[in-house]
Amino acid sequence: MTAPSALDYRLVVLDIDGTLLDTPHLPAWQQAVAQVTEGRRPALTTDQYQLRVAGRPRLAGARAALEAVGAAPDGDLVTRLASVKQELFHRLADTTVLFPDAQRFLVAAVEQEIPLAFCTASRNAGALLRARLTGHPHGARLIERLERSLAPAGYRDEPAREDALRRVGRIWDTDPAKCLLIDDADHGVAAGERSGMDAVLLDRFMDPANWPADRRITSLDEIGRGQIFSTRERVWSDHE
Repeated sequence: MTAPSALDYRLVVLDIDGTLLDTPHLPAWQQAVAQVTEGRRPALTTDQYQLRVAGRPRLAGARAALEAVGAAPDGDLVTRLASVKQELFHRLADTTVLFPDAQRFLVAAVEQEIPLAFCTASRNAGALLRARLTGHPHGARLIERLERSLAPAGYRDEPAREDALRRVGRIWDTDPAKCLLIDDADHGVAAGERSGMDAVLLDRFMDPANWPADRRITSLDEIGRGQIFSTRERVWSDHE
């Protein structure tokens, strides 16, 4: 495949969980589902998590997780699962790290003046990324862009994902058509396209059933970068 290049865009929008951070959401959801269903349902699989739960607001994720294992998404059970998952996640949160390719990408993006923005549905992701950027070679600049991207709440909540992405474009005064979204969830990529952005799936699990190969990468190292990003113009004949 020909990997997308950051050179072709005015803004690169990064999902956080699973894209930049190796967070313990999957084990927390798996343990929480087992706990609230008392082991009477099959375990939540990695594929089920990636396709149905990852990147969604907590209550929506809890509902999807219960449906994935064949449990009725009763309102009380959804609320309980969301609470148990959050408690387990906080216990495991200290294991969170930047993926090595994310570390390399962020360093190169700052050094090569590639404008970055961030978007997340997680109430935890912004704070976790901020903590991992403290002491980063370009931490101050990245944290500034992170906090501006996620302000005021620090995460997206009720708005549809595509609306949240359009909001990020407005924050940075950039037409969505001139943005590249990188996300590790299929539905996140689909939302990016609905918002008007070009979008690529970061498929760390290399699932052949996932997004088409020309819109899928397995590492952020595959994203092309360059030193003249801030002055190069894209030809927008397909958008304008």
